[in-house]
Amino acid sequence: MKIVVINGGNIDLENPLNRGVRYIYNYFENANVDVESVFLTNYNIPYYEGSENEIIEEIMNKISTADGFIIATPECFYGVSGVLKVFMEYLNINKYSKVFMDKYAFAVVISNSHNEEYIAENILNVFKEFGSIPIGKISALTAQIENIENDILFKTILDSRLELFNKLFEEKSKVIKENKVEEGHFTVFSSERLNNDNITELTQFFTKQLESVEKEREEEKEIEATKVFEEVYENKLESKTVDKIVSGNKIDMNSKIQLYIEGVNGFKGYINTEGDNEYRRGLIEDFDLMITSNESDWNKIIENETTLQRAFMTGLIKIKGNFMLVASLDKLFS
Repeated sequence: MKIVVINGGNIDLENPLNRGVRYIYNYFENANVDVESVFLTNYNIPYYEGSENEIIEEIMNKISTADGFIIATPECFYGVSGVLKVFMEYLNINKYSKVFMDKYAFAVVISNSHNEEYIAENILNVFKEFGSIPIGKISALTAQIENIENDILFKTILDSRLELFNKLFEEKSKVIKENKVEEGHFTVFSSERLNNDNITELTQFFTKQLESVEKEREEEKEIEATKVFEEVYENKLESKTVDKIVSGNKIDMNSKIQLYIEGVNGFKGYINTEGDNEYRRGLIEDFDLMITSNESDWNKIIENETTLQRAFMTGLIKIKGNFMLVASLDKLFS
């Protein structure tokens, strides 16, 4: 089995994207999967002018022998990196876009500005148009990747996504290994040549398997999270935040609010307003609103030096999601 990682980042930098890609690379190597990295910055790819190119041919030869591929990019001005954009423009040529047909696609986007999920989804949608099968994405903040070894919750989510990707393309390869055809000098797999096997059913089957694994892990995290209320917080800023939440005004929002406070005394946790106000440590994906701030600015809110609405308007906090919830949260922290 082979996966090609198409990296749109800078190979020379020790940056969060490369750190995340190395984690993924090691994961698949440990699973005895052949992994090849294609750093696009290593290739002098010219701007697309509507014609075929020898450099693109070289890259496509590597991808054509793979069972799946991963697109990795930093967020650059609400989009993918420049070199990745130029590469993708060559997919206007049918000969190149067909190389991605029936291959499982995975996207990795690292960002500082909370646009990573939107960009990852766009990448997968593009390759879906070329016949690829989107199977997952990792959209993460820079700080999550930088602390990947210590962030157990994030690692659990990441590992389960990679496990699903591995299972699916492993099984797909067994199904279609006899159904490949040569088009030019590229190996192309076509779903039209599959006999009785239904890729959609196959995907659903393994997705359910992985969902049960993730459910077990979620239950384990829930048990661990309940210990929060029995602990004496060593982090004073987090402790003051929890006191505000638990003893604050009841707000009928039925929402989950992710807090991501950076700094030496920073913390990661979320507020669940369904029922009583609850606080739990860790990161969740299904939040309704995410608030990011540094410890100094967040303390101003906790000490009632400013409100959440004013903090948002003056840039003390960043939000992602339903910003209409900010007004209701002011009642909680007042």
